[in-house]
Amino acid sequence: MLFLTMAWRNVWRNRRRSALTVSVIALSLTFNILMRGIGDGFHEQMVDNSVRANIGHLQVHRKGYHDDPGLNRTLPDPARVARAIRALPALRGYSLRVLGDGLASTDENSAGIAIVGIDPAQERTVTTISHAVTEGTYLGDDAPRPVLIGERLAATLKARLGDKIVLLVQAADGSMGAQLFHVSGIFRSGAPDLDRGVAYIRRQDAQDLFALGDRVTEAVVLLDASAAVPAAQAALRAALPVEGAGACEVLSWNQVEPFLEQFIVLDDAFFYIIVAILFIVISIGILNTILMSVFERVREFGVMMALGTRPRQVVRLVVLEAAVLAAVGIAVGGTLGSLLTIYFAENGIDLSSFAAGAASIGITTTMVYSRLTVANVVLSNLAVFLLVVLVALYPAVHAARLRPVDAIRHV
Repeated sequence: MLFLTMAWRNVWRNRRRSALTVSVIALSLTFNILMRGIGDGFHEQMVDNSVRANIGHLQVHRKGYHDDPGLNRTLPDPARVARAIRALPALRGYSLRVLGDGLASTDENSAGIAIVGIDPAQERTVTTISHAVTEGTYLGDDAPRPVLIGERLAATLKARLGDKIVLLVQAADGSMGAQLFHVSGIFRSGAPDLDRGVAYIRRQDAQDLFALGDRVTEAVVLLDASAAVPAAQAALRAALPVEGAGACEVLSWNQVEPFLEQFIVLDDAFFYIIVAILFIVISIGILNTILMSVFERVREFGVMMALGTRPRQVVRLVVLEAAVLAAVGIAVGGTLGSLLTIYFAENGIDLSSFAAGAASIGITTTMVYSRLTVANVVLSNLAVFLLVVLVALYPAVHAARLRPVDAIRHV
């Protein structure tokens, strides 16, 4: 306790220098907590946007479908798969789909597209495509063979509401399938791939178009949260056959879209490099401050050791002084960083100026919200505290190695 009291008093001998050091520590911690919070929120929103736009948290296919998709690999026993999905405790919704490729043609133009056959009611529980409709309706029941297309695809085909579109495909039996559809709605998801290359039709219409009977190609599952994915994936793998004839594959969102996970990993790595560079610069500044403090008190340390203060006690005193600076800086920076992160978690950050670039990497909204976690605050505080203490060890050891006689004579 005596050394702690001495350390506190020594720190504030030079108030200006100590205040500057505390400011540097506080600002670095504020930056670390805020940027980590923004990064976590950004990544969480990327995953949520991708999951809610199309891919879901989990997908179930016939084994091998993901690596080599084709109409010859339809989902075995869809009724059993649906029962297993409905038994999941964290289930929010699921959808059985038919996926295939085809050619969309109008009198004006044509384009190669992905055709997705859905049950409109099921799909509402999984994706947000029904909320992205900007014109018309979402596969209304009254329309004869309705098709829902994106704005970019509509522009390419020069199609408007009510226009006829012919979908031409190669069916599962090898024949050519062609049917006439009517544009019931146009959507804008914000995801370029969806808006320019996907057409949604009813699942029954897709089964007729591709000559699939009552078969489907995949089941998409939406859970309450991404944290529930590992347990739900394990439960489905236990409930469904994964080997032999009729085997299924249960894939998580990061297995379906590995690019998304790779982007998050790379973005985290870039953040840690920036933080490492920042900490190196801060370390140099803190080292300079503590060294100046030690050099100004050489005679004082000499007198202390001459009176019986041991070298390890000198080390303890200098390290405690650095710890006091770190504690004050952490109190200020931790509070400021947390408050700013909470503010942006509630009010968000407007990315409307970067909407196009944000959409290309999975952000389909113009607002990004930060995310404050206990782990972020605790680890950031601990990292800054350890950094300051470790930097203080060199000046502390230097002070402890002073010879009392030479230190007392120091001018």
